[in-house]
Amino acid sequence: MKLLCPDCGKPIPAEDTNIDTGIAKCRACGSIVNVFQALGLPNPTTTALASQTPPSPGAEVLPRPPQMKVQDNGPDGWSARWRWFKPTYIFLTFFCIAWDGFLVFWYSMAIFGPHKGGFEIMAIIFPICHVAVGVALTYTVIAGYLNQTFVTLDNMNLTIRHAPVPWLGNRVIPIDTIRQLYCKAGKWQKNNSQTYELWVAFKEGDAKCLLTLDDDGSVRFLEQQLEAKLGIPNERVPGELPP
Repeated sequence: MKLLCPDCGKPIPAEDTNIDTGIAKCRACGSIVNVFQALGLPNPTTTALASQTPPSPGAEVLPRPPQMKVQDNGPDGWSARWRWFKPTYIFLTFFCIAWDGFLVFWYSMAIFGPHKGGFEIMAIIFPICHVAVGVALTYTVIAGYLNQTFVTLDNMNLTIRHAPVPWLGNRVIPIDTIRQLYCKAGKWQKNNSQTYELWVAFKEGDAKCLLTLDDDGSVRFLEQQLEAKLGIPNERVPGELPP
């Protein structure tokens, strides 16, 4: 059976096809092609997703974290979402008001105050770093009040999205490329609390951090649920958190 590129119609040689991932690359136009979809064949990974494989026998089914809202769409996929807001943002709100208010007062005096030679220019330039901190902190607080994280799994992709305030870390990962999901200990925060990370290991050998959360229960829950839906057996990975 000949594989043709759906974009340019040129044939794709067999040596340009990765059988393990089901992904091929067209030499003519550079398009990435899903082999199973192009040939109308069943995708083994999608079949595993539709089967809704339960956790390994004997494995403890982890409870849903209270802040997460989960929706199981059966063979069509799975999704979870949660708000970023926590009481810390209330304190940061007052801190931002004080910080930004002082900067407004400072620049009002520098621009509209009595002239004192070159002092006005220095007064404008001197607090630039403080302005940058104020902008970053204010943006973070706004995101903390409004944002949610959405983890969505369908028959094609695992999607991580932070919205509505734009934020780094949005990802779309084809499920055909996923070999394993696992949890790792993250960095220590300034308040001496530990963070935890959800990682994906790819079939090609590299790995990437998907999410960083404040509690290991949420990360372990996501790992267990996603592996079950994808039909991936839970295997130990170097650096993974102990059970």
